[in-house]
Parts: sequence; C-alpha cells; structure tokens
Amino acid sequence: MQAAIEVDKSARPQGIASAILSSAMGTESHRIAWSVRSVGFIAKPEKTDELIACLEGSVNEILQQMPGFAGSMILRSQSELRKLLALTFWTTEKHATTNCWERRRPVRQLISPTVDVCTKVQIFRADAVTYDRASESDATDIASTIG
Repeated sequence: MQAAIEVDKSARPQGIASAILSSAMGTESHRIAWSVRSVGFIAKPEKTDELIACLEGSVNEILQQMPGFAGSMILRSQSELRKLLALTFWTTEKHATTNCWERRRPVRQLISPTVDVCTKVQIFRADAVTYDRASESDATDIASTIG
C-alpha cells in the first residue's frame, strides 16, 4: 500500500538537500514543487569560483528582495569547469518568468567582471518526492557535507 503524497508549499529550496536526505529511507512520502528559472553562464577564465561566490552572496541578497523568491542553487559542470547553471526557485510560474534577475542592472554590474556569456534562460517546474526514513541528525550531517 502506497502512502498518499502531500504537497508542502511552504518548503524552501535552501532546505532541499536536507529535506530529501532526511526523508530518503521512509515509507511516507511528501511532494515538494517550485517554479525554477534556470540561467546558464560561462565564466571568464580563472573566474568561476569568484562568479559562484558573487551569485551565492551579493546576487542572492538582491534576489531575496524580489517577490516570490524562495531560494537558489548553483550547478557547476564537472567536465566544462567554466560552465555554471544558476537555478532560482520561485513560489509561482509567474514569478519565475517575470523576475528576469539576470538582466537587472545591479546584477549585471556585479557579475560582469566574471562572466563571459549568459547562455540560456529557461523556466522549469521542479518536483521532489521525499520519504520519512533517516533521522534528522543523519540528514543534517549529510546535508552539511554537500553544502
């Protein structure tokens, strides 16, 4: 017998690793969903770490002031070291499509010293299913090791 899936609209992406890992071994499932704005970047040579720090710091502070912003995540290509994907999580599809943060002057001024190209912008729906299994302390330990 499969447990009912419950949508948790209050979940924030900053806790996605913890939410998924803390419930990775259970039988009761929970469904979490966000609208996601995906922005691709190619960093200037030797500037990838600086771009990541800027996106996670100053740019994230700007995003927190925008309506509907729920969090962010940066993906770094393991094969193309200058290639990044900035995922910003939003409470609605409208927020994800209308908050063109990568085009805003303050953001462009912050990232321009580190970016060669902004490659592609796409909107996605992100769904995660979590299960209540591991203890909360196990998830905290695992989540802290992955960032």
